Amino acid sequence: MKLSLAILITASLAVAACSKNESPSTPSTACTYAPSSTSQSPAAAGGTFAVTITRTAGSCTWAATSNASWVTFSSSASGSDTGTLNVAVAPNTTTSARSAAITVTWNGGTAQIAVNQAGLAFGECTYAFANATQTVPPEGGSSSAALAVNGTGCSWNASSDAAWLTITSATSGTASAAIAFTTTANPDVNPRAGSITATFPGGSTRTTITQTGVTTCTYTLSPASQSVTSAGGSFSFTPTRNTPNGCSWAASTDTPWITLTGPTSGLSGVPVPYTVAANGTGSARTGRITVIWSGGNLDFVVSQTP
Repeated sequence: MKLSLAILITASLAVAACSKNESPSTPSTACTYAPSSTSQSPAAAGGTFAVTITRTAGSCTWAATSNASWVTFSSSASGSDTGTLNVAVAPNTTTSARSAAITVTWNGGTAQIAVNQAGLAFGECTYAFANATQTVPPEGGSSSAALAVNGTGCSWNASSDAAWLTITSATSGTASAAIAFTTTANPDVNPRAGSITATFPGGSTRTTITQTGVTTCTYTLSPASQSVTSAGGSFSFTPTRNTPNGCSWAASTDTPWITLTGPTSGLSGVPVPYTVAANGTGSARTGRITVIWSGGNLDFVVSQTP
């Protein structure tokens, strides 16, 4: 009897020891999610749509990916509970339909959302200039602006809003075109801008043409020189610039019998007054007034009789 009791106690202790050494079971982290839609069919114009990702079992995170650059996410593409996946679809600028897939992945499973976008139908068109802006040199010349038209049955008309910017190719069409144009020389140091606009049913698109200005300005003098009698007197000449805007001039003289009596600097159209003393030497003489500006200079020659 004592022996049986000892064996029973020993067995109980062994069972208890084994129970303490066993690891506790780890609960599974697998879960299940269900998207509210498994297929979307956006129009050729593109747009946005939303899919609700609902957790139906378990507890884990989910993440969404797209296999096409024209399908992107405008909100978070992951979550740890029921959430909304916001999707943006770019416009389809071709007449061919296209497809993409969004894959939602979680621990234990995946789901796919098919995105099937229509192509442009007849009369559905996209218009865009390849460059929103173009720069042409100050001397002018010929160039072109590339207009891309996608779709069928797409008409457009082109026009210029500047007198110095002239379209030289066809001003209407139904397909992509290189719209040729010419520009006259820019007479100013300041740049100027015009635009070519393509108008189509329901809207328009444009490209801005910027023409740089001349890099230097030049002055001419009126009169170009002056002949004076021996008695002398008061006179003036006017520096005139070749550009409406630009550099200023400065005048000086190293001739002792010529005196500047007014402004010695200014802008185009400002007279330069001066006086010439009487000539009592008995010989003809020549003096000068020098006009300088950024980029050049001229001598205004004064000749006086004896």
